[in-house]
Amino acid sequence: MSSVLIFCKSYKKDKRYTLAMEFIFLTGCRFGEFSSIRYQDIDFKNKLLRIDHTLEYHVAKYDD
Repeated sequence: MSSVLIFCKSYKKDKRYTLAMEFIFLTGCRFGEFSSIRYQDIDFKNKLLRIDHTLEYHVAKYDD
């Protein structure tokens, strides 16, 4: 666990990626769940985050 956090702190290229990776690792949130978080899912008053949806990626196959 500590090696992941050390990597997150030392990665300087883009702070957004570091924060996203740290959030996913510390919360156990899946990437699709993280990607689907919207502003209205955050309850700042009660310090809660509601995760009740996810994003899915599907590869489309086309016939020639």
